[in-house]
Amino acid sequence: MDHNYSTALFIKNFSLSSRLKPPQECDQLMPKASIIKTRDLNLDFYKGVAIILVVIGHTLQYQLYPDSFDSSWAFKTIYSFHMPLFIILSGAVASKWLMVYFDPMPIGRKLLIYGDRLKKSAIRLLIPFVSWTIIKYYAWGMDTGLVNYLFEVFRRPDNSLWFLLAIFYCIAIFSTLCLLIGSITIPRRTQKISCIDVNSITTKLFIVLILWLLIKKFLPDSLGLGLAKMYLTYFILGSIGIKYVTRHMDVSLRLIPYILFLFLIPAWDRVKPNSYSGIYGANFLGSAYPFIVALLGSLVILDLSNTLIKRVPQIFLTTLAYLGKMSLGIYALHTYFLQITPIILTPIIISLGISYIILWIPGVNFLLLGEGKKFN
Repeated sequence: MDHNYSTALFIKNFSLSSRLKPPQECDQLMPKASIIKTRDLNLDFYKGVAIILVVIGHTLQYQLYPDSFDSSWAFKTIYSFHMPLFIILSGAVASKWLMVYFDPMPIGRKLLIYGDRLKKSAIRLLIPFVSWTIIKYYAWGMDTGLVNYLFEVFRRPDNSLWFLLAIFYCIAIFSTLCLLIGSITIPRRTQKISCIDVNSITTKLFIVLILWLLIKKFLPDSLGLGLAKMYLTYFILGSIGIKYVTRHMDVSLRLIPYILFLFLIPAWDRVKPNSYSGIYGANFLGSAYPFIVALLGSLVILDLSNTLIKRVPQIFLTTLAYLGKMSLGIYALHTYFLQITPIILTPIIISLGISYIILWIPGVNFLLLGEGKKFN
C-alpha cells in the first residue's frame, strides 16, 4: 500500500482529532501542490484498525468456521465493508498528491508528475504484488510453473494479494482522470455556477467521480481491471474526504450510519447476487446495496475509531498507528500464522516482527514492501 499520506485538505475534512499529530501539524495550512513530509498518524490509526479487522475476518474464515463462515454474523459484518474501508483510506492518501493535477502549471510538467506517480505506484504496489506471489508459489509447493502461475494471478488476482493490484489500478485511472479534468481551462465568467465554485478542488473531484461513473462500464474485467470497476468509487470518495467524519457533527446525525447499517446488514450475503439475501422480501436497493452497506460500515468504523482516539491511552493509539504503517507486511504475512494461538493477536505480532526485519534489509524491503529505506 502506498505509504504517502494526506494533504491538509483531507486533514480538514476527514480527521477528527489532533491527539496523534505533532503540534506543529495541527494547524498547518498546505500551499497548493506542496508536499507534507510527515505522516498523518490519525490516518495510520484508521489503517491499524482496518488491518485488525482483516486479520479477524480471515481468522473467522480459515480457522474458526472454515466450512460455515458465510453463516457467521461476525464474518458477514466484517466482510461487508473491511476492504472498501481500506480503499477509502487509500483514497485519503491520494489527497496528498492529487492537488498538483489541478494546479495551473504547464501540461508538460503535469505529464512528468503523472508519469512519476505511476512509476512510484508500480514500485510500491506491483513489485510487492509480484514478489509475494512468487513467495506464495514456492511456499505452497505449486507445480504449474512459475511463469504460468504469474499470468494466472494477473488474470485472477484473488489468487494473490489482489488488494495491491486493485490500488494500483485505482491510482492509475484516478490520476488519468484528474490529469484530464485538471487540464481543462474553465472560462472566468463561468467559474461560479450559483453557489458552486467550479474551480475548487472538491468540485473538480466530484466531476472526476461523475466521469468515472459514466465510463466505468466500458472498462473490461480482464487482467484484474474488474477490481477497479468495483473499488475506484470508494477511492475517489476517500480522496474527497468523508465530510461525515467531522469534529462538530451533531450526535443525532452521527447515529444515522449506525442505524442504517444495523438495518441493512442482516440481508448481506457474500455469495448472492448484489450480496443480498432477500431477507426483507425485496432487493429494494438493487445493485447499489453492497456499495451502500460498505460505505455505511466504513463510516461506523471511522466514527468508532475517532471515539477511541479521544478516549484511550496514548500508547494504544501509537501502537495501532504503527500497525497501520506496517499494514502491507501484516496483510501479506498474517495468513501463514492464523493457526497459532492465541488467535488474531499472534499472527499480527509475528507478521509485524517479520515486516520490521524486512524493512531493514536492503533490497528485500524494496521487493516485498516497496520501500527503499525505513519509514520516515
